[in-house]
Amino acid sequence: MKKILQESKDNKKIIGIRLYRDDEKFWCGYINDFTENLVLIQHFTEFGQSDGFIIEKIENIESIDNDDNYSSAHQYLIENQNDIKRESIKIDIPTSENWQHDILEIFINNNQIISMDFEGDFTIYGEIESLDSEFIKIKTVGYLGYLDGYSTYRLNDIIAIRIDNIESIKRKKLLEFNLKNNSYGKK
Repeated sequence: MKKILQESKDNKKIIGIRLYRDDEKFWCGYINDFTENLVLIQHFTEFGQSDGFIIEKIENIESIDNDDNYSSAHQYLIENQNDIKRESIKIDIPTSENWQHDILEIFINNNQIISMDFEGDFTIYGEIESLDSEFIKIKTVGYLGYLDGYSTYRLNDIIAIRIDNIESIKRKKLLEFNLKNNSYGKK
């Protein structure tokens, strides 16, 4: 474990740290410093933004993830924060009953990742491949920016559309990274 901590400290290499006391607690960052008993972690959010420091007892660390897809994706986001830009989009609120179609048609084949909330409490992220008055075909993009294939849904099942939200921006940036590094579809 000390070898991984030292490598993270020396190279600002992103690792994931899981603790014994909490199955859902997972910190992503690099080691700023450590002693025999304590570790100082430069923590980052899931969007690659700096989120302060965490001091933890080494004995509380259950496992460390390194050189995995999650750590690599976050390393890329952190190193490229300055390249992440928000889109300037003008959207007119439609007045028709088929409002989903009216909004989504401007995003057909424009490589913009948007998210859509559906009846049944689930959300899909992806690029709009095609749509007609009843259906939408989406090239879906997963959490770490991998293409997950195509899905087709009924437009009237869409209850909300989110454009240029931080999760969509993150997935777009990671998709570009994965395509550039030929890790398309790797999971």
